[in-house]
Amino acid sequence: MKEWEESSLYTGLSGYTKDELKEIAKTLSMTGYTKFKKEDLIPYLAKNILTEYMLGSYFMNAYNREIKFFENCMEKVISQNEKEQALAGYFLEAGYLFIGEGNEYIVPTEVKELYQKVNTEGFQKARKRHQLLVGYCFAAVNLYAVVSVKKVVEIFNEQNTAKTHIEELLLAVDKETGQEYMWEADPAFWGKTSPILFPFIGKLEGAAFWH
Repeated sequence: MKEWEESSLYTGLSGYTKDELKEIAKTLSMTGYTKFKKEDLIPYLAKNILTEYMLGSYFMNAYNREIKFFENCMEKVISQNEKEQALAGYFLEAGYLFIGEGNEYIVPTEVKELYQKVNTEGFQKARKRHQLLVGYCFAAVNLYAVVSVKKVVEIFNEQNTAKTHIEELLLAVDKETGQEYMWEADPAFWGKTSPILFPFIGKLEGAAFWH
């Protein structure tokens, strides 16, 4: 069999340094990994990466072109090149894709099997909905610069039959950014909340923002 057909996640992770493994854990918002030695960190990572929840959550945020690229890597040999590098990066940094000795992209066997299990019709429908909601958030920010969540909900509901609400929209943004902002505002600290969407895409001049 070809290398890309028989590779395991454990083998792929073993090729990384401890610092690189820690970066994968950080990307996946894992906790408790800093205390491990490399030989213990590898199985810890593999166990978490190969859960339906982790894979489903991470792939939920992948763009359609990234998903298509990943699925192509599952089916055939794709060599590393500049054109594919941007698409591969999302999965490489999370340990769902590796680069083989022949400079080809490799999807570990266990990852293939788990993805096929997770990628149900229901999951595809949920991911399509999620991408639509996030797309509206980014479009609104690009148009208005700073916009309230309520306004985005109004725009969305005016243009779509399947309506949304503030809670669903905030959850969609949380999944996209990996952060919770005011989603679970603790009343001990937040007497009132007025969620405002203003994610930045790119760099800020002088690393500062004024309003």
